[in-house]
Amino acid sequence: MSSPRFAGLPRFALRCALLCAAVLVILMVIPHSPRPARQRPSIDRFFRFGRPAEAWVDLETSIPWTRYDGGIEGYTVWSNLFLSGGTLVAAVETKEAADKLPKPRGILSDFDGVERIPAGPDLWATSAGADLVRAEFGERAIRIPGITYLFNDPPGERGLIAHNHHFVCDLLAPAARAVASARAAAGLPNELPQRIFFPRCGADPSWRDHRGLNSWLIRTMFPTIIVEDKLTWDDRARGDVAYVFEQVVIVDRSAAHSASGDVARWGRMNANVPQMDAPANFWDPFSTAMARATGDLLRVGRFQLPVVVYLDRNSEPMVSPESSEALIKGLRELTGRAEVHVARIQSMTRRQKVALLSRANVMIGLNAEDMLQMAWMRAGKGNAVVELFEEDGFANDFALLANTLGFKHIAIQGNRELTPRMWSEHPNGKRGPQHHAVVDVDAGAVIHAVVRILDGLEGKVGRQLLLG
Repeated sequence: MSSPRFAGLPRFALRCALLCAAVLVILMVIPHSPRPARQRPSIDRFFRFGRPAEAWVDLETSIPWTRYDGGIEGYTVWSNLFLSGGTLVAAVETKEAADKLPKPRGILSDFDGVERIPAGPDLWATSAGADLVRAEFGERAIRIPGITYLFNDPPGERGLIAHNHHFVCDLLAPAARAVASARAAAGLPNELPQRIFFPRCGADPSWRDHRGLNSWLIRTMFPTIIVEDKLTWDDRARGDVAYVFEQVVIVDRSAAHSASGDVARWGRMNANVPQMDAPANFWDPFSTAMARATGDLLRVGRFQLPVVVYLDRNSEPMVSPESSEALIKGLRELTGRAEVHVARIQSMTRRQKVALLSRANVMIGLNAEDMLQMAWMRAGKGNAVVELFEEDGFANDFALLANTLGFKHIAIQGNRELTPRMWSEHPNGKRGPQHHAVVDVDAGAVIHAVVRILDGLEGKVGRQLLLG
């Protein structure tokens, strides 16, 4: 005899079964959209420069012929330049095309133990014709993507690469201008480099300077960049495979000194660099990258006024206290027209310097290494650098950097402003401040120059893309 507790169970189960059947019939009758197939994630997202197969160039199918994109002696830009066995090779279709390429003397150099000489066939060569190219390189080559800066400067005493101001003035900024010039001529946008090569610098001595400024600059300005030196260059040379640079600028000091014109006159490798046509704002991606690394650290440029920065040094070489006091007083009187900052530059951290100068329109400073801070400025139209010299003092290091980056440069020598003609005719060899460690300058002459710059900036600063 069944328990009263379970007497109604069969009837309940029957009702549940009928209800489920009814729901199933309804679902079969109602139209519905098919569920889209689940898409598998693309493998391409795992490879920054494309899938692994795309790193290889099939030379049997097609040869990417080398193209000379432009530049000047010592700063030459190339597309599809090959590297095989430690030799840079320009692969061209015909011998006639090879004859039209720049001569090795203006491209790359070697060291014979005594002096610099033009690179021989073990370092630079041309290969003309598809059959010869395939015979030399085989059926495949590895693509080195993006833009590469190749600095063929030696380390240590034989080179200047380990001196930060030479690295910026002679190598980095000119390389950027050369690439920007070549890409603009080809209708291509300007881009930051993806790789820097130091083929002659090993672990010790290396391309790094003793203060760590080179490595700090590179890692801050290009946080994801690939840096290679002689060790990896030799690794590639020993490998039984050819490489092809998507685009590379070769910077070579000896090759640059083979040029005539201002290089021959001043004895400076970068003297002809400002003559390369480049977009006025080509340096902006570089200075912007530095500014992003610091953020709005000092809250500069909030008033939509031109930002004027005076680099006030408190150790020799320095502007005399009397001249500096008069200059600061004159600048303070311009606060209705400009946001004025007196920077105790030697007491500031690297990040503070970048944060301040990346928003500056006018920079004023004594001819000293502090002038390198102009590299953080943006090349807005009318932005300028005012460089102070002692009486009869002269040096064009930072004038060349200013012109390379696209800034107006004004030189105040004692109590006079050097005109372009006076500047160009100045006797070579005069340098300053070298004679006196404490320099007197005419504050009135400096203020007059700054006012003229501000007149030119009227109405432009608000339209410039100032960070912050």
